[in-house]
Amino acid sequence: MRINKNIFFLLLLFAPTMYSCDAMLSLKYIVCNQSGHSFKLKIHNYKTGRFDFIKDTTIVLGSGDEMMVTSKEKIGFPWETKKIFNENPGVDNFELICNDSVIPIDKGPSKWKYKRGRSFFYIY
Repeated sequence: MRINKNIFFLLLLFAPTMYSCDAMLSLKYIVCNQSGHSFKLKIHNYKTGRFDFIKDTTIVLGSGDEMMVTSKEKIGFPWETKKIFNENPGVDNFELICNDSVIPIDKGPSKWKYKRGRSFFYIY
């Protein structure tokens, strides 16, 4: 069976794109309230949607609730979400407010946990 030179050239040209499986990855940073109390969560630079405006907002986080505070996007292979977490495990764009006073909490990298493509911060 003979392959036409033009068809062979096209196959050779487009073969690398057939093996590429890059995807738009999104690592969501989520705050979970595991305590028995409700808190106000003040979020700086909160995106109201993927292409909407960025603004500061305050949300009441009840007992057992969780809230996405921000996300990081990157282009890569679908299984590389853990790599985004390793580069930037947590964020520092939120504060806990109780009775109109800011509660100091440690939001360091060791306090964030990776689970199923998302980064969680638990309040106990």
